[in-house]
Amino acid sequence: MVSTTAMSLALTAAPVHAGPPAPTVYDPTGLAWGDNYEGKLGDGTEEDRSSPVQSVGLPALTAVSAGQGFGVGLDVDGTVWTWGINSWGQLGTGSAEYSRAKPAQVPGLTGVVQIATGRAHVVALRGDGTVWTWGYNGVGALGDGHAGTNRSWPEPVPHLDGVRQVAAGANHSLVLKDDGTVWGFGKSGDGQLGAGTTSEPWFDSPVEIHGVGPDVVQISGSELSSALVRGDGTVWAWGNNECGLVRPGTDQNQVYADPVRIPRVENVIKITTGDANTLVISSHDGKQGQVIGWGCNQHNELGLHHDGSIPRPVEGLPATMTEVSNRNYHTAARSSDGTVWTSGSNSDGQLGHGPVGGYPVGPAQVPGLTGAVHVSAGMDFTLAVAPPILEKIDPDKGGKG
Repeated sequence: MVSTTAMSLALTAAPVHAGPPAPTVYDPTGLAWGDNYEGKLGDGTEEDRSSPVQSVGLPALTAVSAGQGFGVGLDVDGTVWTWGINSWGQLGTGSAEYSRAKPAQVPGLTGVVQIATGRAHVVALRGDGTVWTWGYNGVGALGDGHAGTNRSWPEPVPHLDGVRQVAAGANHSLVLKDDGTVWGFGKSGDGQLGAGTTSEPWFDSPVEIHGVGPDVVQISGSELSSALVRGDGTVWAWGNNECGLVRPGTDQNQVYADPVRIPRVENVIKITTGDANTLVISSHDGKQGQVIGWGCNQHNELGLHHDGSIPRPVEGLPATMTEVSNRNYHTAARSSDGTVWTSGSNSDGQLGHGPVGGYPVGPAQVPGLTGAVHVSAGMDFTLAVAPPILEKIDPDKGGKG
């Protein structure tokens, strides 16, 4: 008979087989694809890329924002990184270099919690509620009271604090304050500042946008218009009505200098305004991540079979989207599972899938890209925050929507 003590010793002495090693976990960093003129993909080259590549030298990021020909990244420590074209000082480094193909840190700026890019200017929000700007200031988009004087280094917008969110249009900027008020500065000739007038071509200091209510939750700026989401899930817009951006169902380039509610759009949780169309994420009909769009759709940026005249769902996108970004003829959307989906013009590989130069039949998944936490559509390129892709992906093998 074997004693229980002996049995216990025998069990203890049994060999232990180690399992497979835990997979390496990579921090999300900057990925990019599309046109690479003047190094705006940040990979150290000027070679166009039709599938994602890693921007070199970037630390772990939390967000990216794509301007016209340049990129901006926000790292986990609250510092800002820039790369690409620098013709108006939009890289913020104080340098006169025309462009830079590798990211560099913007000096002297810390504690940043949000970034936004216009055509050639940058708006950064610090955790203390102050707003810092740099780049092109021809029409006052920096808000410093000195329209016509560009700046290649960050400075705070004077007399502006208590801000909780920032956004940028092509040549104007928007801020949402803690008290629920919305303010803007920059180009105003098409009513994009919602100041009730178009007689002033620009405002180079912040002006308040009236008639939007105290419960605003998100703001967004585009080429010639702006929009916001209120706490009740409704969307309000103002500016130029190209392709019915402000008044869906009409195609008149009429200017609306005061905010107007977008009809038949409800339960919205996020919004993005591109150069000529608007996309929102809605929780409509039990679908928590359904993308709805309206406006111009000449390049299928709103998906196939969408005439853009009235707000309607974008066909081919799963109803699991948590973020959407659009600018200049293409759209990028991020799903709750970390995949990225794109549609629209692929003239320079900015969709990350399919043959360069063609239009897809509808939105498709960017192959090989998983774990994305942020995405931003630029002029003809796309940026994302995601773990690095460690193997070469065939861009013709994207998942179809």
